[in-house]
Amino acid sequence: MIYIVTGVLGGGKSLIAVSRIKMYLDRGSRIVTNMDLFMEYLTDKDDKSARVMRVPDYPTANDLDACGVGYDGVLKGKFNDDEAGLMVLDEGAVWLNSRDYRNSDRGNMVKKVVHLRKQGWHVLLIVQDEEMLDKQARDALGEHVVYCQRTDRMKMPILGEWSKALGKKEIKPPKVHVGNVKYKTSAGMHTVDTWYYQGAELYNAYNTCQIFEKDSDIQGVCTVLPSWYIYGRYTNDTEHQTRRFNESDQAGRPKRTVRPFSLGQ
Repeated sequence: MIYIVTGVLGGGKSLIAVSRIKMYLDRGSRIVTNMDLFMEYLTDKDDKSARVMRVPDYPTANDLDACGVGYDGVLKGKFNDDEAGLMVLDEGAVWLNSRDYRNSDRGNMVKKVVHLRKQGWHVLLIVQDEEMLDKQARDALGEHVVYCQRTDRMKMPILGEWSKALGKKEIKPPKVHVGNVKYKTSAGMHTVDTWYYQGAELYNAYNTCQIFEKDSDIQGVCTVLPSWYIYGRYTNDTEHQTRRFNESDQAGRPKRTVRPFSLGQ
């Protein structure tokens, strides 16, 4: 299945996507992404089995071809959505920009993404607004659209106004990241699922300051090493717990660190 993930700035699009990455990793699925991930926050520190590939910031159809199939059953003609791998591609509106509709590689990318499901992949395409994709891309890729929002930005009609009237800080709902999954039909959009994420444990799992560039350092497909190889074998349990404590502020939000994480093939 292909999902266009959209929402306002700060609405939690990337966080929702990373929570799906963790879910697929927990079940042993393969991951492909153009996002900077930090594996020690996504798996156990001693994990050696995670299969994650990093594609360039602006991936091409050839890059996605190099990633192979989402699971081995596809090679035997056995299709099972429960075993599918997950491909998460951020800033899709940049490299599928409607202004570049004459770009031949963009057309190849649309065709490639459409056929990824037959190769055993579920796809999350993150865009700021689905209207930033041209009509061809929206029609081909937009069967499912995920609208992301944060509940703490919503108002509580009675309690909120009551607290403000008393001169107190406005009462708001707790922060929960919500992704409403809509399915497009001829009769309109219908909600078919809702994705939730609450907590701070994934704030350090990806680089929120990442800038996507056509000429980034990563050219071609890279293997993202499992956490044991870059972290676990250098850290005992006590050091691991101490690091987790020191990286959290009083609000429970981990502080981000950025460092190299992948090995080119």
